[in-house]
Amino acid sequence: MNMRSIIDQGFDLGKGQHFAYGKGVYSAPLVVDAEDYTKVFTWEGRKFRVAFMNRVNPDPQKLKRAKAGHGYYFVSFSDRDIRPYGLLIKEE
Repeated sequence: MNMRSIIDQGFDLGKGQHFAYGKGVYSAPLVVDAEDYTKVFTWEGRKFRVAFMNRVNPDPQKLKRAKAGHGYYFVSFSDRDIRPYGLLIKEE
C-alpha cells in the first residue's frame, strides 16, 4: 500500500500510473465513489478498506471536475493543492 509514503511525504504525482482525466491526484466527494479504487487488506484476520479524506484547493484553475461512472471526481493538478487530513476505514 502507498498509505505510509503518503502519510510521511504527501502525494507524489510521479508515482501515478493511470490518469484518465489528466495527470493529478484524484479525489471523490462521496466515499462510495472512492471505494471502488481502494484495496482490501487483512488485519488480525479481519478485512478492511481504507481511503484518505482530502482537502482540495477549490480554485478552478487548479482543479478539474470529471464525471466518471456513477459519480464524479476532482483532479488536483499539483500535489501542493491537495492535503490528506484523515483516514476512512471500513470493515468488509
